[in-house]
Amino acid sequence: MTPEAQKPFRLCDWYVEPLSGSIVGADGKSKHLEPKVMDVIVHLSRQAGKVVTREELLEAIWPRSVNADQQLTRAISELRRAFEDDLADPRYIATVHKRGYRLIPEVDPVHGGPSRDKARTSVSGPWRGRTSAALGLLLVIVYVGIQGFQEDSSLEEIRPSENSIAVLPFISMGGDPEYEYLSDGISEEILNLLARVPELKVIGRTSSFAFKDKSEDLRSIGRQLGVRHVLEGSVRRDDKRVRVTAQLIDASDGTHIWSDTFDHTLDNIFALEDEVAAAVVAALRLQVAAVPSRGRPTTNVEAYTAFLKGRLAINRLNWRVAASYLKSAVVLDPQFAEAFELLALCYWHWEPAGFDGGEAQKAVYSAAAEAIAIDPDLVFAQALHRAGNVGTPSTLRTLEAFERAYSIQPKNPWVLEGLVYLYTYVGYLEKSLLIAEEAADRDPLSLDANLDLFGAYVAADRMDDAVAVLELVNQIATGPTDWEWTIAGAYLANGDDEAAIRYFEALLHHYGYMDTAWVRETVTATRDPEYGRAALDRRIQEFGTILSENDGFYWKGELINWYLYFGYADRYMELLFEAYPMEDSWNYINEHTWVAHTFYRQGVLVQPDYMRLANRVEITEIWERHGPPDFCTANDVGWDCR
Repeated sequence: MTPEAQKPFRLCDWYVEPLSGSIVGADGKSKHLEPKVMDVIVHLSRQAGKVVTREELLEAIWPRSVNADQQLTRAISELRRAFEDDLADPRYIATVHKRGYRLIPEVDPVHGGPSRDKARTSVSGPWRGRTSAALGLLLVIVYVGIQGFQEDSSLEEIRPSENSIAVLPFISMGGDPEYEYLSDGISEEILNLLARVPELKVIGRTSSFAFKDKSEDLRSIGRQLGVRHVLEGSVRRDDKRVRVTAQLIDASDGTHIWSDTFDHTLDNIFALEDEVAAAVVAALRLQVAAVPSRGRPTTNVEAYTAFLKGRLAINRLNWRVAASYLKSAVVLDPQFAEAFELLALCYWHWEPAGFDGGEAQKAVYSAAAEAIAIDPDLVFAQALHRAGNVGTPSTLRTLEAFERAYSIQPKNPWVLEGLVYLYTYVGYLEKSLLIAEEAADRDPLSLDANLDLFGAYVAADRMDDAVAVLELVNQIATGPTDWEWTIAGAYLANGDDEAAIRYFEALLHHYGYMDTAWVRETVTATRDPEYGRAALDRRIQEFGTILSENDGFYWKGELINWYLYFGYADRYMELLFEAYPMEDSWNYINEHTWVAHTFYRQGVLVQPDYMRLANRVEITEIWERHGPPDFCTANDVGWDCR
């Protein structure tokens, strides 16, 4: 450590003395930091207010360490704990998504020792005093685009791309809520058309529609979503005519760039959407080979109405209602390929809501087959068709179909979601994380995208980043997401039992099981060296006896994961094959393959039955053709996994 780096300094209430490796609070109590942990805070302090990348920190502090990334993550966690910082409402260290970290307070050089009366009690910048529930603050933690919202000119400003836009939900004029599906549908169609322009970054639907029915300043919306432009408008339906008024705003200063009104008959709605998208591209002065066109997917107005209502239900995650509308759409127009494609998507997600694995697989295959028979260019339908193939299901063909869909439609959120899952499922964890980060960047307020990103960070053992995303998930979700099991499991695997218990209990309460005292008792007993796995065996068996047969099947699968979270990977593998002996690849074994790879550091890879699992779900064939997973290497007899 250089002489300059050894000088003490003050961060708000804390006196930092690098030479002694200690920090002293306003109450006079001292805490010791490990040398490398102290090096991190010193390095950040020398660039206070600016983003310091992970790469810079790794090079400066762990230049030749093989596990430097994990050490940095742990160091940041240790600093937050030492400074009593709140990740949801940080006063000291902010995580800047996909970039690094930023020290928030000013650094005051001091001479002599700590003094209570000199301790600062405020933090520079506009965020001091905000509550952890403030969504804008959480976005500052997780997403780079909101850096522009900082009012402190001393902080580094990250400007959004010039060619970036958010399409807000158009307002339905006339006061009839029945036509909400039309205004939302037109907005989403325009968004989808613009998303097909390679030169333009378009924020996903979920994030843009988060501002529906809110009178927030467009400049603020632009800053929160990290875009330069915002498109807003209104839709008025008058019998069989539709009038759309749209305007493009420069979100950097709120100035008006362009506006126009488009008037068409309802049966010519697709031409209207094409015209609006083309006008926006022209107003942005983008040089494109051709402006994407919606085409004419159906000539039946009633079928298109049912399609829009079905898609609105999908956006609300109401798969049963969506399937009902989409089935009506294909009855009204049996040649409506896009309706069949969305129907296949419904069945893909509907398994937990009513189908068993075999029924869901057949339904996906059938609907997707209808879609591509009508329109062979529907690449997402092709991917679902491969995934639902009843005769010869193949993980390899499914992955390749989704990769092809991604190469053609890289902004399709369903394709991105499928790839994140598949890459983790087959063990390509780094690829999964890259796609997850891309999806969250395109749709930063999407619950699905952020849950995928959380899972990818857990698999990468980047718990600091995972917890930051989790805080945002908690604000987006309106209730339990069923990912509570994974979230709780991640905490359990990392030794944070209190957080794990809270999440387990919350999900059980959601499903009507109010007596959850057994959760804490089980965790406490399993941590006790005297009881260990025997306690877990007993408690899980007891819990299983109070469940109905159907519920018991579902919860049994979830409870098996506990063995993995506690590090009993041998028992986990044993129970996995005992519970799911069937060979159907569309059963819960898929979920457990994903779990096993996400938590592979718990020792599952060295279990004798692991390769049996890998062979059973046909992923070793993918490794042979596309290269080894992140945690295995090829050898003369097969695979060496650790």
